[in-house]
Amino acid sequence: MAGLGMVIAGGAARGAWQAGVMRYLFERLPKHLGHLPWPDVISGNSVGALNGVNVAARSLERVQTLSHLWQTMTIEQIYRVRPQDVVATVYNSFWSSGAFALLDAEPLADMVQRMFPERELREAIAFGDTRAFIVTATELDTGINTLFLDSHDPDVWLEAAPGSQVKRGHITFEHCLASAALPLLFEPVPINGQLHVDGMLRQNTPLRPVIQTGVSHILVVGIDNAHHPLAIQGSVVPTFAFIAGKTINALLMDPVDADIRTVERLNEVVRWGRKRFGEAFARAIEEEHGVREIDILRISPSEDLGSVARTVFHAHPPEVSAPVWALLSLLADPANTGESDLLSYLLFDHHYTAELERLGYEDAAKHEEMLARFILAAEARAAEERG
Repeated sequence: MAGLGMVIAGGAARGAWQAGVMRYLFERLPKHLGHLPWPDVISGNSVGALNGVNVAARSLERVQTLSHLWQTMTIEQIYRVRPQDVVATVYNSFWSSGAFALLDAEPLADMVQRMFPERELREAIAFGDTRAFIVTATELDTGINTLFLDSHDPDVWLEAAPGSQVKRGHITFEHCLASAALPLLFEPVPINGQLHVDGMLRQNTPLRPVIQTGVSHILVVGIDNAHHPLAIQGSVVPTFAFIAGKTINALLMDPVDADIRTVERLNEVVRWGRKRFGEAFARAIEEEHGVREIDILRISPSEDLGSVARTVFHAHPPEVSAPVWALLSLLADPANTGESDLLSYLLFDHHYTAELERLGYEDAAKHEEMLARFILAAEARAAEERG
């Protein structure tokens, strides 16, 4: 079952950077490889699910349409501020029995339903071209991380970790929308009678389920530049925007780094055993314990996306309604700390998203040789297993 897996993290408006990476992978890189490098298994959370479904559908046209969408996006396509005033919304929520949501995400729901590649996804799954598509969400009343698994291959299975559950079946636009329902900002989405919100609360970068599918190589497409932290100039000013942005960043920093380190450690064990005892050791430890070598390549933005959001917002103020402007202005670093992390998640304006899409394309292009070698190695490993 060796092959290529792709894991796509959540990150709201930062997902535009992922779209640029995908445009490079499936539009430009094939000219270097000689073929389209579609992954066998795809998992995504939040915007990673919304972007990833187009890869799972194996549709270059859909990937290109997605790229164009991010390059031309407006905030009105994603959300509206409800009702006239944010303070009234919060105040009224204490006296209302309805689901609380600061923003009205009905425009996003309409767009996701309209653009969902239903036919292409069903064909890719049914024919086995895509072995599995996995979407994560959080069950609201229990807090359980739900892994929605769509696969036609009976040999693809997932073992639920503590605090998680696996539900197998056809993934629809509702599953992707539920995965992207940012808590407090967007209303929860019902799936089979259970309300769900963004999977970031438990697993923003769903790597572990892809490991379980048996792929030999996994490409992780993140949305943070954890390896290139922005140095804050001067003392920290704990404004609402600053604290809220750092809180979301903390929620998004799920166990993916620990998962990668665990995989690397197990790889060292397998290599040691193979060198010490021969190839029989590698076969035995995989057959008896399910441990095998897995190569992971992680690609992340080369720039701090919070800083990019702040710069773009002030250079190109979006044309939005007064309530939306009031909200974004609150998030746009009024204390001049140099960061606008929360703004970077909600600035669904084409000046910002087009810049991120371009950056994603260029970041992927910088790693062309590495990406090509990685993908070719995955394909060679899969061909070797097939015999």
